[in-house]
Amino acid sequence: MLILVQALSTSAKGATIMIQPSNPVYGAKNYPKAIEALKQFATQNNYTYIDHWGAWPDASTKAILPYLKEEFGFPTAKGHEVWAQYVTDYFVAK
Repeated sequence: MLILVQALSTSAKGATIMIQPSNPVYGAKNYPKAIEALKQFATQNNYTYIDHWGAWPDASTKAILPYLKEEFGFPTAKGHEVWAQYVTDYFVAK
């Protein structure tokens, strides 16, 4: 990813690079650590990090299950709503 982001930074001077993680996963142990590393990477390299995870229910509890498909943990319609609302709120001033 570093090479891709650096290439984009070089070729699109003045562009704002924004990085966001994929959706949370129920009961994951290592995945949250990888997402934290992604956040640190963005911060250390002065990229905007869109941290939508706070808008989701706690991924370590069953409260998140209605937001994720049983197979593979992709977002359900309800999960997409949460994510889309966060991104909309991020970009649209109220």
